[in-house]
Amino acid sequence: MRRIAAAVLAAGMVATLAPALPVSAAPTPAFDPASAITWTSCDDTMTAAGFECGALDVPVDWDDPANPDRASIAFAIKRSTASDRIGAFTFNPGGPGGSGLDSAIAVEGLVAEPLAGRFDFVAWDPRGVGQSTPQLTGCAVPAEDEFPQPPVVGPVDWSAYVNAEIDLIEPLRAQCFDVNPRVAPYLGTYYVIRDLDALRAALGEEQWTYWGMSYGTRVGFRYARTFPTRLRAFLLDGSVAPNETMLTRSGQTAYKYANVNATFTAAMGEGMAAKYSRVVRTLSERTVTVDDTTYDRWQVFPHIYPAIGAQRLYPRIRALIDELNAAIVGQPASARRIDRALTALPASPLPAADSEDPSQAYLIDMVNCADVHTWPSRQQVVDIVRTATIASDYTGSMDALGRSTHCFGLPPDFAPRFTPLARPLSLTTPPIVIQAYGDPATAWIGGRQMSNYFTGAPLVSYTGTAHVAYLRTPSTCINAATTRYLLTLRVPPSRTCAYVPTPE
Repeated sequence: MRRIAAAVLAAGMVATLAPALPVSAAPTPAFDPASAITWTSCDDTMTAAGFECGALDVPVDWDDPANPDRASIAFAIKRSTASDRIGAFTFNPGGPGGSGLDSAIAVEGLVAEPLAGRFDFVAWDPRGVGQSTPQLTGCAVPAEDEFPQPPVVGPVDWSAYVNAEIDLIEPLRAQCFDVNPRVAPYLGTYYVIRDLDALRAALGEEQWTYWGMSYGTRVGFRYARTFPTRLRAFLLDGSVAPNETMLTRSGQTAYKYANVNATFTAAMGEGMAAKYSRVVRTLSERTVTVDDTTYDRWQVFPHIYPAIGAQRLYPRIRALIDELNAAIVGQPASARRIDRALTALPASPLPAADSEDPSQAYLIDMVNCADVHTWPSRQQVVDIVRTATIASDYTGSMDALGRSTHCFGLPPDFAPRFTPLARPLSLTTPPIVIQAYGDPATAWIGGRQMSNYFTGAPLVSYTGTAHVAYLRTPSTCINAATTRYLLTLRVPPSRTCAYVPTPE
């Protein structure tokens, strides 16, 4: 049942949101842009790719210049050699917890040709992530066999399961916070956006051109609200909702997967809707045996849901569903092909309880619960999970559970509170918001709301399930207009772009 535990512990890594924070003053005297960067050596791979590396020294607490604690923001830059250089381009790959440095070469490879090398490309790890400090330490995660185990088939007693899950993780999360009093309160997006602006200043740039993916859209939204003149252009791709609370976010998850499943099966065609429904229904009632190998719902669906947001994996999902459906209806099926499909689809990772330091598992909790308030009660979580079961299926319920329980064990108001945005932001150049109708991580309605909160911001909708769609789908409807915007600041109109299959 390792994948069940992983799905619950890691749910939400690719998406969440937080309303904006009050506008702050300029960086405190504890930060000097002229001397904040220490240049360091890159590893061989980054050096070969043309990057220079450095570390940015900033205050841990931007609101208290007297606090002596410091943070170090690791970054890398690949400088433009174009005669018509535009400026500096940066991104956040999502999470919370995604490493910009780990994804730097891949993302730079995506944008290098479309943007014609006209930007300095800057990658960075947010505080608490990857090579940046401070980081959580000294935290424990449950052993795999400590997690409650749902029945292999049939109904789940969600009240008992939810309470057992919270009883297990709540004291461990509280302990993690308690042993990190100089770190845990300072990991939220409130501080991340100030680090990002400090990096801009230290590099001598007037503005960023920014691509926010998933959680990175929260970073982009809050940065725009706090530093509205320091964004030249920006993409909010796979967007969170701007003013969401933890309760509304969790409640939305209860209904999300019904739309995800419908969008995916419509994109696949070839009777996929009937096949998918049959597999979900059958595995809820019984196991399926193929070539003396037995499969249950908890072995199958934790592989599908982490993968369904990446349409390059559609063929593997389709192959898995086709084989299981064939077995269910009495047609020839192969356990070898099922196992091959399962192996090819990623499952949510679970930090090992005996690893050297599994503390990073709690970063998502510290960030989300610092950013997003109005946390659900135990009974509200039970109701949300039950609703998810009715609206989609049992593994949708596990995702709803994971996204609803981030904050149990944490003290209320441990970070600066946000002020929800009451009226749209008007910027010189509004962002483009890109959102798939069937996004499994951040629901389409969040993108619609985000677009509404920027005067003149177009919403580019996509009729697939891609979580982050620019340059990660072959849709020229998305890619051409977005690239033109980044280069020329020409804002396209809102549009709906049809699903385009990724070439196999």
